[in-house]
Amino acid sequence: VLCGPPYRWLLPDCHCFYSENLYIKTAADAVVDAYFTLPSLDTSDAQFWEHEKNQAVGGTPFPSQVRKEILKQVRSEALRRRNLGSEYKLNAERIRERYVPLSPRLFASYEPELSADPSKPPALAPGLPAEAVFMPEFLEAWTMAVGGGRGEAKDGVALGRMRHVHLECFEVPILTNAFVAEMVAEVGHFK
Repeated sequence: VLCGPPYRWLLPDCHCFYSENLYIKTAADAVVDAYFTLPSLDTSDAQFWEHEKNQAVGGTPFPSQVRKEILKQVRSEALRRRNLGSEYKLNAERIRERYVPLSPRLFASYEPELSADPSKPPALAPGLPAEAVFMPEFLEAWTMAVGGGRGEAKDGVALGRMRHVHLECFEVPILTNAFVAEMVAEVGHFK
């Protein structure tokens, strides 16, 4: 499926996604503007504030009501993050059942077959060859990368038609205007 990532893409790389960088802007009408960590949903109030003992406004600890609201919001955000996967699956299923795409080929279920010839990029979906999606410059860079970097080189890096922008950073146009227009139309249709 070209439009809509598979569920595995939604799985966080790190457990810290569920417990760290929990941002609270305001609580009980007080400006908090701080990030918190909740080691687990079972963390007690005392354990949480022991861990977050350095969190204060101008060196003054948060008042009791603000502390209660902060912890309530932190727990709520941690729980929301834990439920993202199941919520994503539910929403994706609802969309699959009800949405009628403008360009059905963007939604076709497909596993690309890799060619025996590494210089030939695989199709993205049935009836959607790589050449219809990617700019020639990008396909050239892809071909050089999978072919071991044949072509003009600078400091051992195959450049092709890539533009060197900074240190080891290069720029190359990726998507064709026609494909971008098709995707934009699909997004507009979805809304």
